[in-house]
Amino acid sequence: MTTLFDPIQLGAIAAPNRILMAPLTRARATRDHVPTALMVDYYRQRASAGLIISEATGISRQGLGWPYAPGLWSEEQVEAWKPVTAAVHDAGGRIVAQLWHMGRLVHPAVTGEDPVSSSAIAAPGHAHTYEGNKDYPTPRPLEVSEIPQLLETYAHAARNARAAGFDGVQIHAANGYLIDEFLRNGVNQRTDDYGGSPENRAKMTAEELAKDQAAADKLMNAHWSVQDGVLVFDGKGKSLCTAKDYRDFEMYVDWKIKEKGDSGIYLRNNPQVQIWDPKLGNVGSGGLYNNQKNPSKPPVIADNPVGEWNTFRIKMVGEKVWVWLNGVLVVDNVTLENYWDRKQPIFSTGQIELQNHGNTLYFKNVFLREIARNLHV
Repeated sequence: MTTLFDPIQLGAIAAPNRILMAPLTRARATRDHVPTALMVDYYRQRASAGLIISEATGISRQGLGWPYAPGLWSEEQVEAWKPVTAAVHDAGGRIVAQLWHMGRLVHPAVTGEDPVSSSAIAAPGHAHTYEGNKDYPTPRPLEVSEIPQLLETYAHAARNARAAGFDGVQIHAANGYLIDEFLRNGVNQRTDDYGGSPENRAKMTAEELAKDQAAADKLMNAHWSVQDGVLVFDGKGKSLCTAKDYRDFEMYVDWKIKEKGDSGIYLRNNPQVQIWDPKLGNVGSGGLYNNQKNPSKPPVIADNPVGEWNTFRIKMVGEKVWVWLNGVLVVDNVTLENYWDRKQPIFSTGQIELQNHGNTLYFKNVFLREIARNLHV
């Protein structure tokens, strides 16, 4: 049985246990938001966690309104973070930086600038400043033309995090800060491309999408390859998705893993039809692993020995899923739950994804057939 002390692969990070340290604002940096020696000791002492998420760290002076909180926009800050990450690594730990833009929840007394937000609506309550509490001022709505530069500011902070020795980054997008201010209709009163419906408030521009897609394609080509007719994943990089969305479909795919291998197939962007070494959980592949209310485990282990090829036949119609593994029906008319919001049904359309779980994978003979809604198959 899996315990909190068992290792886990978190993307590219191999965590030695499943205990994660949440970000905790400590306010131990300088007034220029430069980390201090006290922070070296603080994070070293907590390096036994499987992964440390740093305290919220500002991406720019404009977005950091918490007195004495650290930043990641200047070279001085990068250099001061290096002893912190080195201390964590020397103690056997892993650490990622939480990147933070506070949006309207800042005060010029700290930032030296007027706050910005999605709309000109002041936040309730008061800001903490070096001179005590002050009422939040009314923020300036960001111009559409400013948003690409804001995204670049996040990217710059992420590059600085890597230079400082962090193992990754987490984007703070909750608690009423800038990203959340664009997602919440009580704050976002815009009428342009970044206002209106939830989809509109969260969407990327065509330019942003093209840029991110190019980066994703480059990463894909570095870690996914075709060798003698077999699609091979080297265990690094990201999962591989279809270019189009699917509604109802039938899929055939052959797959192979190594010992202790772990993967899966996302259906309409939702996890997942499980693939793994049955020895990991004494449960076979093919189950709808992330289900909670509906069946998640196959009734039998139908896997071929690890290192040999297996064949999935997967059918999805509406919310219902059928899975055959090596000719054995292991999932029979089971509802796939919405992992991202269990109060909602599964997405009506979405991509199909071959999941990365940090180990070598092999796929071949991948066939997809769309099923028309008026057909009964």
